[in-house]
Amino acid sequence: MDEETVAERVEGRMERQSILTERKPPVGLSFVLYEAVLRAPQVDAEQLRHLLEVGRLRNVVLQVLPFERAISDALLGSMVLLETRDYERFAFSEGPFASELFGRSGGCQPCHGAA
Repeated sequence: MDEETVAERVEGRMERQSILTERKPPVGLSFVLYEAVLRAPQVDAEQLRHLLEVGRLRNVVLQVLPFERAISDALLGSMVLLETRDYERFAFSEGPFASELFGRSGGCQPCHGAA
């Protein structure tokens, strides 16, 4: 991967992380991490400390899904659940073969394509 691509991805990641602390009013966020990602050899102490710091924020909830509780469908890709100010609920699921947006709004349809 070239340096420009790396720089763009890092910038995007930092921009996304700013939602944790810079939005007014703060956005309530909840994350479920599979235990395996915390124990992977690529994870270092600094990353784990960062997760602990983020978990201390009032608007963030971090949970760990233990090995013995894992549901295979939940491990096929990322899943985002959200609720709007008008209490509309949506789910976005992203996997290796398709991405899907679900909701009760008429505008939500499966988005099939490479993730």
